[in-house]
Amino acid sequence: MENGFVEKWWQSKLRQPYEMQPKHSAAFSLLNEDSFPLVDLGAGNGVFLKTIEDNFSGKELINCKGIELSKFAIENKVCCATIEQGSILDWYPKEKNVKTVSLVDVIEHLYNPEELLKHVLSYSNYVLIVCPNFNFFKARMEVLLGKIPFQNKPRRGGHVYWCQYESLLGLFERCGLKVISERHLFPKNHWKISRSIGVLRPSFFAHEFVFLLQKF
Repeated sequence: MENGFVEKWWQSKLRQPYEMQPKHSAAFSLLNEDSFPLVDLGAGNGVFLKTIEDNFSGKELINCKGIELSKFAIENKVCCATIEQGSILDWYPKEKNVKTVSLVDVIEHLYNPEELLKHVLSYSNYVLIVCPNFNFFKARMEVLLGKIPFQNKPRRGGHVYWCQYESLLGLFERCGLKVISERHLFPKNHWKISRSIGVLRPSFFAHEFVFLLQKF
């Protein structure tokens, strides 16, 4: 995406509060004291970094930073950690001491996330990914009804890569990544019985995925 589009998108998004969500909590739950130093690529205004700051203390706080293309998002950051302006596809640490890279709502914005993941693995051993499930049953129903699924609408900020469970596992394998742990997020307003069924079939019922991955 061009920088001008990113700036306009963040200006529109931050007109309303953008705060910690279940996906940020789920991603944080996969981290521990050994996950640092951590770099959050596509950090936005630092919501995920703030989640880390609110739950960790001490050395972890100084071992986090973010990279973000939007100057406006950085100027309105909510975290204490530093967020540098730059392209996540080109960024490389000055000192090779990054242990974990987090990509929260990033890969669905890339035509070829494989390129980014392979680049990330040149300087990191762990990757934390949060992304929507484009095969979520509600989206399938919208397609059947001739509607544009929510994740494909322009206001979602340029979702171009189709994230679905099986294809994501294939992507990870091609990049030399193995799944260490994962979380599947389900809509809170679902009935208990539908949520119980959803756990058995996350590829269809989960609306977001969280993966912690390790380099082979």
